[in-house]
Amino acid sequence: MKVSIITMTTTYNYGATLQAYALQEFVKKLGCKCDIIDHMSAPEKHRKIKLTDFSRENIKKIPYKFMLERGYRRFEDFYDQHMNMTERYAHIEDLYTNPPQSDIFISGSDQVWNYKDAKLDRFLLDFVPNEKTKISYAASMGNPTLPEDKKERYIKSLSRFNAISVREQEACNMIQPLTDQKVNVHCDPAFLLNVDEWRTLENPVVGLNKDEYILCYLLHTPSWFNKWIDNLRKKTSKKIVFIGLNGYRPINCDVFVRDAGPKEFLWLIDNAAMVVSSSFHGNVFSIIFGKILVSMPDIKRPDRIRNLLRMFGEENREVYDIDDNYNSLSIDCVKVDNVVKEEQQRSRIYLQSIFQTQSK
Repeated sequence: MKVSIITMTTTYNYGATLQAYALQEFVKKLGCKCDIIDHMSAPEKHRKIKLTDFSRENIKKIPYKFMLERGYRRFEDFYDQHMNMTERYAHIEDLYTNPPQSDIFISGSDQVWNYKDAKLDRFLLDFVPNEKTKISYAASMGNPTLPEDKKERYIKSLSRFNAISVREQEACNMIQPLTDQKVNVHCDPAFLLNVDEWRTLENPVVGLNKDEYILCYLLHTPSWFNKWIDNLRKKTSKKIVFIGLNGYRPINCDVFVRDAGPKEFLWLIDNAAMVVSSSFHGNVFSIIFGKILVSMPDIKRPDRIRNLLRMFGEENREVYDIDDNYNSLSIDCVKVDNVVKEEQQRSRIYLQSIFQTQSK
């Protein structure tokens, strides 16, 4: 049986790449052939920083051109080595006229059902022929509410789905009234692989040693963060390491890792003395590796991270103000392992029931 996954891929985003890989590997464990639809890239393979592009964003990156491009190549190498990508659909029309020849199509995970995304049609599997099986796995809405004028769009597409799974309870609450089917809630795909499986992928970052640094991975940076991290540096005597494919320097750090691919990202989290992150998947992998985690969700949109921490009973990891206390204890790996095993079994039952029905 052949399964094709459509999700956020080839975006040079650590979480998006690794969750796609995890879902691919879990589907393969269930005995299916699996590929990931390559639908978000331009025709050229490697991203380049053009020295003739004088946009404000590009000017910041030009001084770090070779380092940043090394990071991009590490992403592409990860796709080549570990992800079974389809042919590249550089134009969305090609996906509609010549979709992969698969029995089952899965949409998810990550924010694939965000109503603001211009790519929503493909994530709602509108390109899939009606006779094919269409399901979602841990699809996230990315927003706490769904406007009334957007609901009909979801009603139409979801009526063609054979099974529906979302990542957050809030998404379930939004989607359930729009369909007669049961809407299931499942964990992010990153939890479908065990910690030892993730460690087989790691690649060390030269110049850094285990437990000598605090890793900062921030998609949202509070205005007071630099003062806060300076105080933490003095208190712990640890190096402050920042990771990101950026040209600017958003925080006061000792080391800025601009060329990390997915494998380096995993190593940096696993070997950090502490992780400070406002990223959903920064939080996810900190939990998987049992780190001391300081979680800094965007105060305007905290729901996704808050739900994640609640799943593991770690709500006291959240920090929203410079004066907030943080939990200085490592996450309980035994507790995490117990929750993950339950979530993996629930996901296995959900997917196996669909695969077994299709194979009859």
